[in-house]
Amino acid sequence: NDASEALAMAATGSLDAWLARMNADAAQLRMADTHFGSPNGFPDGGSTYTTARDLAKLGRALTQDYPGLYRRFFGHRQLTWSNITQPNHDPVTGQVEGGDGIKTGFTAEAGFTVMGSAERGGRRLLVVLAAAPSAAMRDKAARDLLEWGFARFTPVPLLSAGAVIGSARVQDGAASAVPVRLATDLALALPAGRNEGIAAQVIYHGPVAAPVAQGQVIARLRLEIPGA
Repeated sequence: NDASEALAMAATGSLDAWLARMNADAAQLRMADTHFGSPNGFPDGGSTYTTARDLAKLGRALTQDYPGLYRRFFGHRQLTWSNITQPNHDPVTGQVEGGDGIKTGFTAEAGFTVMGSAERGGRRLLVVLAAAPSAAMRDKAARDLLEWGFARFTPVPLLSAGAVIGSARVQDGAASAVPVRLATDLALALPAGRNEGIAAQVIYHGPVAAPVAQGQVIARLRLEIPGA
């Protein structure tokens, strides 16, 4: 916790500047229900708060947007610096197949918490737990949930990047509509054996004012899975 404050001061010159950067990054990641009031998460009267969904967004950004740095700093059973060796006590790394992080925690308000991650065969799962009554229960639940996710859900590729998924009406443009394409490949993690009956709908606020640039985000794709 002291190191978090020391790094914040060294990087930006003040805790206020560091917190402003943390909150700006959270906003960019669309962590809409998160606010940082300290660099280390200590209870601060409610200034710091987050949700499991927002932490999953953070974990996704950490593992997917910065894979090189992630591999450098995470996934090790221990680290040695200046002749001091510190063991890694997260319940996932080295304890489930493909486990490589990410972070445990405890406060009186949040209980025992963890954000864990594991990758198998190019498929990565994240787990976020809070309010566990004991460290042992938290650790076992994190491992069990990851194993359950890998065993019970199957990645199903649906569409490739660039695929046309619909059209959007355009106002005052050279054409009355433009095609809506996927920016990235689309895949879903579905319960094993269930990959039928998926309904898709393109949602946007239209008509879209011209001009419309290639790559401009103008719509979202809503998927409905029977029974989900």
